[in-house]
Amino acid sequence: MKRTILIILISFLFTSYSYAFQGKVIHISDGDTITVLHENKKEKIRLYGIDTPEMKQSFGKEAKKFTEGMVYEKTVSVETITKDRYGRTVGIVNVNEKCLNSDLISSGYAWIYNRYCKKDMCDKWRLFEKEARRLKTGLWSQDDPVEPWAYRKKSVK
Repeated sequence: MKRTILIILISFLFTSYSYAFQGKVIHISDGDTITVLHENKKEKIRLYGIDTPEMKQSFGKEAKKFTEGMVYEKTVSVETITKDRYGRTVGIVNVNEKCLNSDLISSGYAWIYNRYCKKDMCDKWRLFEKEARRLKTGLWSQDDPVEPWAYRKKSVK
């Protein structure tokens, strides 16, 4: 009896923090936000731990195009991390054994969003960003790229 209760409690703990699901990508809002059809419902996914340029920023359209090329109309796996203040699922998106989040960083289309990127994989992603910067890949080809969070803050004023 005690063992059964312990097993149930352990499974609850693991499933309440993170779970994965699959669905077909039906819309790309921008480089770091997609919509997945999951159980016949549209679910907006904000990519965990990264931030791509806004659409009006340099490389915003390129980041969106990169995301479209990787996942549009494909079945993806989404590892849910949390929900954000807008009700979007925040997660890690994989397609054909490739991680969209990390590929955006490696290709120079995203910053690590250090304010939110706290999981172990973020350390590896920071190395990807450092290498993209060194190689001047994507947005790092610019002299002084503006972080999306700074751009948004400036746009609100």
